[in-house]
Amino acid sequence: MKHFFTLFLLFLSIALIGQEKASVPAESTTGRSGQSAVSARSAATSTQIRTSEPVKLPYDLNDRYMGRASEFLGNLTVSQLPADFPVYEKTMGLKEYDQAVEAFYYKHMDIVREPVKEKLKH
Repeated sequence: MKHFFTLFLLFLSIALIGQEKASVPAESTTGRSGQSAVSARSAATSTQIRTSEPVKLPYDLNDRYMGRASEFLGNLTVSQLPADFPVYEKTMGLKEYDQAVEAFYYKHMDIVREPVKEKLKH
């Protein structure tokens, strides 16, 4: 029992001494600003903050036609979009708006260009 108690105290003292000593390099290097490169780290200095740039959407959500008026005019034989052409609403998603435009193309096949007609038929 004495040996067990002695070994326990020995291991406990080694563990406590090991926690008290901090390993510091003998030579400290200095950076450009003249400050020591070795410094105390804390949670605030160890945290990496990564900010990413906001994702740019390919479409203008503030425009009546999502900034795609020239694309739509390229699919039609007219020089201006008709008055009943679907207008983008902010409650719509991209797929919903595309479905509304496609429905317009189906209703007005007489002003749709031939390549677009062929795509719509298939």
